[in-house]
This record gives sequence, C-alpha cells and structure tokens, in this order.
Amino acid sequence: MLKKIIIIFILTIFSLIWADSLNCRQIGYYDTPGSAQDVAVSGNYAYVADWEAGLRIIDISNPRSPVEVGYYDTPGAAYGVAVSGNYAYVADAGAGLRIIDISNPRSPNEVGYYDTPEWALGVAVSNYAYVADATSGLRIIQFY
Repeated sequence: MLKKIIIIFILTIFSLIWADSLNCRQIGYYDTPGSAQDVAVSGNYAYVADWEAGLRIIDISNPRSPVEVGYYDTPGAAYGVAVSGNYAYVADAGAGLRIIDISNPRSPNEVGYYDTPEWALGVAVSNYAYVADATSGLRIIQFY
C-alpha cells in the first residue's frame, strides 16, 4: 500500500512539473502566413510584424477565434511593430521604418517611411519613433 501511495505521489509531482502553469492557458490561435516576429495590440486588433508576409491585422474581438481582416505587404521583412493612434510603425529589416495608416484596418496603406542605414529590427513610439537599427544603433525619427 505504501508503494502505491509513493507512486501516485511521484506521478502527481511529475504531472505538476510538466503541466502548463496552473494560472494561464491558451484560449485562441491564429496562424499567420509568414513568421510572426512581433505584435502590438490596440483596441480589438493585433498588429503582427510577420517577416516576409508584412504587417498582418488580426481582429481579436473574439479571442477564441481571431481572424485576419487586413494586411500590408512591406518591401523588406517586417520585424517589429508599434501602434500609436491611427498608425502602425513597422521596423522593416532591409527597408527601414514604414508608417502605415491603419484607420481602416481592412485597407491599410503606407503614408511615409524613413530608410535607415542598417536593418530596422525594433520600434517604439512616444512623440518620436525610436528604431533599433542593428549595427547602426538607435535612430530617433521625428514626424512632421
């Protein structure tokens, strides 16, 4: 009897170790056509930098069943994304910073760009765009 209790105890411990965390679980999933590199969320939309598949716009109003509603095929490889207001700022490796108007998520369009000297790999926006530009360091871009 003691042997049975020990085996049950050991199995319980192993199941807790290899199980998902007890306080989080996946509830939805959307398989993008490219290779998802980064994501920004604003309102009911997730904006995915999807490498060679550009910027993907996913409606997440029902997180159990997200659906793509629009995309913009950037000229390089979308690596990072930030959203501020009606714009998505895409760090596009090989093509710099791309500024995409997302006011109509079903039909996004590029309204500006800044061609950085290296590979734009990340972006943050707060009054300015701050671009991580590989071996060229940090680039600070002003809009006007």
